[in-house]
Amino acid sequence: MPPARNRIVGIVLIAASVICLVVPAAWLPGVRMSVVSLVEPVLTLLAGGESRPPMPDDPDELRRQLARLRDEHKSVKQKLIETEDRCYRLARQLAKIEEFRKIAPKVIAPATDFVVPARIIGRSTNWQSLTVTINRGAADGVRVGAGVTSGQAVVGIVTEAGSGSARVALLSERGVKVPAAIVIERSLDGGKAVRERRQGLVVGDGSRVMMKYVRSPESIGGAEVLPADRIITSGLTGIFRRGWIVGEVANVGDNPEEPFLTIEVTPEVNFADLESVLVVRTPEKPLAGGAQP
Repeated sequence: MPPARNRIVGIVLIAASVICLVVPAAWLPGVRMSVVSLVEPVLTLLAGGESRPPMPDDPDELRRQLARLRDEHKSVKQKLIETEDRCYRLARQLAKIEEFRKIAPKVIAPATDFVVPARIIGRSTNWQSLTVTINRGAADGVRVGAGVTSGQAVVGIVTEAGSGSARVALLSERGVKVPAAIVIERSLDGGKAVRERRQGLVVGDGSRVMMKYVRSPESIGGAEVLPADRIITSGLTGIFRRGWIVGEVANVGDNPEEPFLTIEVTPEVNFADLESVLVVRTPEKPLAGGAQP
């Protein structure tokens, strides 16, 4: 600091000290604050610093500054809203990708099948919950007759399709029909392996899932159907490709006088625990050669 400034600062400090000494003690706190307020700008200026910019006295200038601050606040708020919206849309896309990754099975043919991940947003008031409502509809490509799955398991069939939602009849709903096959794989006495597929039709009767039109062993000379045998889709109608899991055999009613077995099915899916599903629409026209994968 230059010598001239040093002298001025010293004089100011001495004057302030003298004032603090001569005033009565009762006045000292107030006088001290006043002296500090008066001296602080001088000391700041002498030290080469910048004091706080004074507020403008012109009301018009104050209004202009306030308007600028409001415009800046509005712009920042709009950008924040846009950023939050982009983050929300990205989060939804990531959730859909993750949902699809978890529930999409290997039996989907990506090049030809149309798939729509969906969430269950409603259930029938019936205690048996034979139908559910999903949050995807015709606007998303969902159409009546499309198959609905969860993981690699069959859930049901779309029976109604609105613009933004659809009704799905579960396997146990009366009228639902899915061509299927019982997979018989076991070793007999002597180490002989049996591998057979017994065709039939899985139907709902309003409370249970049954499998009909399965030929009895006596009528075809084949292997016996036993509880725990797996049941998969046969791919005959195009609603589901071959290989989706329907469930397993629960009970077998065998009447020797009848050519068909009466089979009760335990579905692979616990319908009460369903939260998300996948609508799978296979091509309306058969694949080249009519072959199923």
